[in-house]
Amino acid sequence: GYMAELFFATNEAGLRFAHVLTTQEELKDKPISLMHAHNSYEIYYLVSGDVTYTISDKEYKIKPGSIVILNAYVLHKVNVNAGEDYERFVLECPFVNIPTFNGINPLNRFFNTNDFVHVIPPKFVEASNIVNKLKTIVNDFDSNDEYNNHILLANIINYIVEIAKLVDEEQKISYNFVKNVEKNSGI
Repeated sequence: GYMAELFFATNEAGLRFAHVLTTQEELKDKPISLMHAHNSYEIYYLVSGDVTYTISDKEYKIKPGSIVILNAYVLHKVNVNAGEDYERFVLECPFVNIPTFNGINPLNRFFNTNDFVHVIPPKFVEASNIVNKLKTIVNDFDSNDEYNNHILLANIINYIVEIAKLVDEEQKISYNFVKNVEKNSGI
């Protein structure tokens, strides 16, 4: 294979979480990614790599420390330049299986419009608790607790909720920035 899944978990609901590493050496021989889609939301946290995501017909240069959230059924491909390892955390959540509470789905609300991708820059991620949530999930894999799968699932759901809150905050800041520009420019 061209990548190593440092760890991987899935559950009956179809939530899939993986820590994936593709080394520089493997990238030299890896063919270019083809456009493809999944029947689930995908959340990527980029640890390292020189990466450009092509999503539909737009390219996104992704910096380490960024989070990318893709809606289900969106055509995309990943272009990785050799020269450094490509390391990421990937969470796949089938559309119908994302946990809700009081009818609220923490990710679905961000895709009710024409949005099909959110890229959260490192400055927002660094100011949040997301990396600590990832570390908690990684530590859960080493636990021998008989309730470990339940704990792991709870922490993955917590990770999803924290990302939803982060996207919400990032959207508010972007919206306020645009409104201030419009106000100051007389638009």
